[in-house]
Amino acid sequence: MINAGTSMTYTYAVLNRLASAKDNRVTTRGGPSTPTIYGDDPAGNLSGYAYANLQQTGNIFDSLNRLTQTCTATSAPASSAGQKLASYTYTLGNAGNRTAVAEQCWVRV
Repeated sequence: MINAGTSMTYTYAVLNRLASAKDNRVTTRGGPSTPTIYGDDPAGNLSGYAYANLQQTGNIFDSLNRLTQTCTATSAPASSAGQKLASYTYTLGNAGNRTAVAEQCWVRV
């Protein structure tokens, strides 16, 4: 169901790659006006994104452009941040498919 007045704003970078996305309803309800920012590596892989709440996610790819790790942190770059919130390392099979994932979480409850 789409509510009346729902509106998104998108910006695109070179080669029509998504650069940012903003849900305009957040701003009208008093939330931050900062969009989610997306970044790509030279091969066109999604290298990471940053939310308005400053949470960052970074992706690491091998030489064949296969995702091998995803990290979330409150500082950039997320993949090498000292204080990570979570990290997922993927094991790849011979065909390049993900066969296992190892999760590390640093959040204390």
